[in-house]
Amino acid sequence: MNNSINPNGYRSDDPRYGLSGEELNQYYQNQPPHYFIEALYKPDVFSCLKNVEDKYRDYVESHLNSIHFSGTCFSNKSPEPRGIMCIIDAPDKYLAKLYIKSSIYSHYGLLEEPKITRFVSSKKLKYMDRILDSNKQLFVCECIDGPESIERRKYSSLAHHKYQGKIIDKFIAHGPLRNDDNTELIGSLFIIEVENRDAAYELVYNEPMVKNDVFKTVEITRWCYDSFL
Repeated sequence: MNNSINPNGYRSDDPRYGLSGEELNQYYQNQPPHYFIEALYKPDVFSCLKNVEDKYRDYVESHLNSIHFSGTCFSNKSPEPRGIMCIIDAPDKYLAKLYIKSSIYSHYGLLEEPKITRFVSSKKLKYMDRILDSNKQLFVCECIDGPESIERRKYSSLAHHKYQGKIIDKFIAHGPLRNDDNTELIGSLFIIEVENRDAAYELVYNEPMVKNDVFKTVEITRWCYDSFL
């Protein structure tokens, strides 16, 4: 049953508690911009990566003040690295793109064209704020809205926030993905810490918004912090 005071089901300690409609949209527009960046390696570049990894480390370390998370993602079908993923502070998409385009990996032509999406973090952690469990793994879960997402979100939101409240300790980061000018919700992003890939799939596919087909695509990718962070 909907709560007229808090129609979207946010927890009482959540700054979005009680917000809906234009108030909620204004909340998101007033948040400092973050960007989720995914850049896959080009084929057959692993030997080249090894040769420039020290310079890449230096580049990342020179930007630590603006980095929330930075690390390597892995293929679902092999243990080989697949590319890099990061979440950074940037005032606009141009500067977010400049961050990845100025890296040594891009300079040597080792990366495919990056995918860059505006992100609003609902959990204000950064990579140094939580000690990871060495017996668990990290997964990035990128969920992109489907054509009926607005209506499907409405009748999924209460169950969604109740479910998230139960598993909140498994989240490293979570929040909405937004369009470039921050006027529309286009999906959700989670970084989770769980035992293995099966546990990641179980967590994500028990999410009420996933069950109710809010998303047209759900991509779950194993990921780890850069080893030098």
